[in-house]
Amino acid sequence: MRGFLILTFCLAAQLSFAHGSDTTYDESGNVYSICHTHEENGITDCKYYYKTGQLYQIGSLKDTLRVGNWVSYYRNHFTKDSIYYAIIQKEGIEVSVKDSFAFYYFSNGAIRTRGTFDEDKKTGKWITNFPDGREKEIVRYKNDVRDGQFHVNYRNGKLREKGVYAEGMRIGMWNTYHKNGQLWGVGEFQEDIRTGEWVWNYDNGKLQAKGLFNKEGRSGVWTYHHRNGQLMKTGTFLNNEEEGEWKFYFDDGELEAEGGFKLGNKEGAWKEREVASTDSSGVRTYGPFMKGEYELDKRTGDWYIYYENGKPKEMWTYVLGQQTGSYKAFYPNGKLKTHWRLIDGRLLQVFECRNKRGKQIDCGTVKLGSGTVTILDEKGKPLRTEVYKDGYIQSEEKVEK
Repeated sequence: MRGFLILTFCLAAQLSFAHGSDTTYDESGNVYSICHTHEENGITDCKYYYKTGQLYQIGSLKDTLRVGNWVSYYRNHFTKDSIYYAIIQKEGIEVSVKDSFAFYYFSNGAIRTRGTFDEDKKTGKWITNFPDGREKEIVRYKNDVRDGQFHVNYRNGKLREKGVYAEGMRIGMWNTYHKNGQLWGVGEFQEDIRTGEWVWNYDNGKLQAKGLFNKEGRSGVWTYHHRNGQLMKTGTFLNNEEEGEWKFYFDDGELEAEGGFKLGNKEGAWKEREVASTDSSGVRTYGPFMKGEYELDKRTGDWYIYYENGKPKEMWTYVLGQQTGSYKAFYPNGKLKTHWRLIDGRLLQVFECRNKRGKQIDCGTVKLGSGTVTILDEKGKPLRTEVYKDGYIQSEEKVEK
């Protein structure tokens, strides 16, 4: 934009002379441009300057239109770009267009991009480099749109992506690669849309994901894997959204969750669990499955955790994905242990606590989110005392046995 403003100023100033030389200045008295017109052909050669005095741009004009080679410079004197212009007729009017070669440079002097224009439109092979001179990208153009072989490299020189364009759209087989050279993704495009089976791999060569595409996107059965090769998740896509039954797995093969999707949202019955602990050797202990319903990707209604004997261990009520309503804990014999009220996951009030025989006992003072609560074990014995404020736990203390 700065170069455009400088050029505009110079062009306006030159309207006041026909031949000879002229110097223009900015409002501070600094030289903006020095132009000289050749009487024999009417061509005006101009030099433009930064306010600090360094050469900014050189080029030629004919009747205010750019013609021939124009070169711009960085403030450190390295070339910024070199572009050839020609004057042509368009709808009976002479206009200046980029034509023939064009070079663009980094500020260290290395070529950034080079290629050819044909009446302002990119044509043929264009090459882009990294600042160290290594080749980054080769793309072919026709009428200013990508057309032909295409490839991109990483800075380390390894191939990153390759394929073919036709009239600006990806077609045929395309491959992508990791920095270490391992194949990343492979599949086919039709008119810039993925089609058929696509496969992605990790940089260790193990399968990452595999599935089918149609014009709507992902379709049919898809599988995703952990880096160690273990199955991560599997299920069906319909119109690029998860649909029907899906299963999720930890990287040791243990089931993590399973349930249904509808239009890309979790819907209906689900069961889910988390890692409870991991020891120093990396061996995990998993928590019990939590079972309940989803509606539009949010937990809803009562969610339960069960003892091995099938009786409920804990229950949370969800509203729009938030723990709002009752929380209840039970003994293995099925009798109620604790009943709290929650709102948006925060403890609001302790309603009651009972021992294994069903007798009510004192286990808390929390009201309106503040107070204390005693956590009971499966035998009804106190484990610890927790202190709450505004529904959030502030501290806890083990009960001496």
